[in-house]
Amino acid sequence: LQSKNIEVLYLEDLAAESLTSDEIKQSFLDEFLNEASIRGENARQEIAEYFLSIQNNREFIDQTMAGLRKNQLSIGMNRHLTDMVEDDYPFYIDPMPNLYFTRDPFATIGNSVSLNKCAG
Repeated sequence: LQSKNIEVLYLEDLAAESLTSDEIKQSFLDEFLNEASIRGENARQEIAEYFLSIQNNREFIDQTMAGLRKNQLSIGMNRHLTDMVEDDYPFYIDPMPNLYFTRDPFATIGNSVSLNKCAG
């Protein structure tokens, strides 16, 4: 597309560009962790610290989109009971499925949208 002088925008770049201050980044992270249903205060704090340790905004966004595998971070022993359910499940936070497993892809053409319904 770019070779045909078509502007290509990547969601990862747009999201990273929107993190213009520490307050916005913290607000994004708070909402992200709420949506991820991290209930235990200790687990939530350790996961938040992990994400906030990622200084590069693009890498931060990439990690939120990819989810957080349990082998990436060892949560301390003071976990909330709900954080221990399905302890063999490989993720603390699941990947964002619509970013990896798009069911109905779409494209913008001029001022319109072409929504392509997948069969099945």
